[in-house]
Amino acid sequence: MAKEVPVCSDSFRGSAGETIIFKNNHSNAVELNQNGTATWPFATPPPTPTPCVPAKSGNDEGTLSVTLISTPGTYTYNTTGCPQIADVNPKTVIIS
Repeated sequence: MAKEVPVCSDSFRGSAGETIIFKNNHSNAVELNQNGTATWPFATPPPTPTPCVPAKSGNDEGTLSVTLISTPGTYTYNTTGCPQIADVNPKTVIIS
């Protein structure tokens, strides 16, 4: 079963190869961006074109399914479009 993670959270943990469903309950879309030259923590989708979690539509949260890479470690990525209070970058994912 896939793990659900709020797209604007500052960090989360996952297992190598695990499917993550980013959820967006904000009124605007949120993009996932590579943190400079840091390793992209997602096997899918690739960093280009820029993956995007759609905005909330009515009562339905926007979602984007990603798969974590298979190499354990601590990785970072950025988001664009989170509300200012949650616009903390880089975000961290710890893969075990």
